[in-house]
Amino acid sequence: MDALLVTLRREDLGKAATENMRLTAQKIGCWLGFFRDGTLNWRDLKERLQAAREVEAAAAARAAPRAAIAPPAAAAAAAPVPAAADASECVVCLEKPPESALLPCGHRCVCETCADAVRSARPPVCPLCRANVQGACRIFI
Repeated sequence: MDALLVTLRREDLGKAATENMRLTAQKIGCWLGFFRDGTLNWRDLKERLQAAREVEAAAAARAAPRAAIAPPAAAAAAAPVPAAADASECVVCLEKPPESALLPCGHRCVCETCADAVRSARPPVCPLCRANVQGACRIFI
């Protein structure tokens, strides 16, 4: 997927998408280095995500002994609800509404244009769960 996304040109995404990406990055407190030489570059995002996963894994390891002590009802109430479950915008371009479900995982998280990009990537993986994508189905709601 990275190779395909790196080749997307700024003009292909549109001004609203790039502005939306910048605002989202600013909102979550990170700089993603979206454009270098007129192409979308996800290397900075990939490094940030890897660092965040390492921090999250360390926090989970520290919290594991405390979770064993907590009552089951409290653990269920503290479980995070996936933000993308009710997303109103594509998780790739952050501009269009998600209208395609990726198969077989079933995540409805990308617009039709980005679904084509995800399916064309090698290997094609879901941007939410990283499961292998075998196809996409347009959803009409």
